[in-house]
Amino acid sequence: MTTFLTLTLHPAVDRIVEVERLIPGALIDGRLLKRVPAGKGVNTARVLRRVLGSESKVLAATWLGTNEVSLAARMLAGEGIELAVARRSCPTRICTTYLERLGGRETHVKEAMPAPSRAECAELLHMASRLPVELGCAAVCGSAPPQTPARTLRAVLAALRAHARVLIADTNGPLLEWAARSGLDGIKGNAKEIGALLKLRGPLDPWKRAHAKALRALPDRRSGPRAVLVTASSDAAWLATREGLWRAKPPVLPKSRRRSATGCGDAATAGWMWACARGAEPEEALRLAVACGSAKFASADPGSVELRLVRKLRAQIEVSREQ
Repeated sequence: MTTFLTLTLHPAVDRIVEVERLIPGALIDGRLLKRVPAGKGVNTARVLRRVLGSESKVLAATWLGTNEVSLAARMLAGEGIELAVARRSCPTRICTTYLERLGGRETHVKEAMPAPSRAECAELLHMASRLPVELGCAAVCGSAPPQTPARTLRAVLAALRAHARVLIADTNGPLLEWAARSGLDGIKGNAKEIGALLKLRGPLDPWKRAHAKALRALPDRRSGPRAVLVTASSDAAWLATREGLWRAKPPVLPKSRRRSATGCGDAATAGWMWACARGAEPEEALRLAVACGSAKFASADPGSVELRLVRKLRAQIEVSREQ
């Protein structure tokens, strides 16, 4: 049995609210569609559970506010996901997405959790030390709470590295910079995040020769990642490895099926983890990541995809190797 683990350092409780139209300053009637435990790694774990067979185990590790532990444990257990918790004394942040029926626009309101205390950092490290000895594939997902000590983040990554056969990081900012120098199996980010990592002027645009060259060089750096996945835009996704650079054109969902882009990147991470655990070649790894990310667009739930749709979209995705 392969064990998949996601670590969410800055979890959330997501509320998805449907409104007719969002008008600033107005009193608006809304309909709550979903209230679910979330954060990038939790979303990724939920997608993994939907695409993996019964021979795989999914574990979601989170740095969670005490008040939300029972909600997360109950809802995730109902989906066949185990929960590992490092407790924080503060409430877990609330993130609200407003979906407009007219026009399909999304508006996001994201809170942040306060800086962690020394005791909370110690709790996180204690949880990391108790993880299963053998993990097939693990991913650090999302940013850390503000002012989380760098030594804590390095220790957590080191613990995961010791346990996981494959370790990737889907994060940003200082944590992404450190992950890119830690010899991980992969790092992932959007065009803006990878552009900042590479010190480019603006977001990464692999269509530009200089940007593509910088992206190709990243997996070859000393102690650099073995692969870099970039969800650049709706037009293309890119995977750079030490063997080359691949591009995929995402499939187009009919307008009638589009619901919410929230969680599409997390679903793509799930697809990449799925491929890594299978030992897939770069073309197939990119195809699975894009298929899962595209399938998520059809759901308002940030951690839900239909496996049948994933398979259908996968068959439509064109992957080419860049010269």
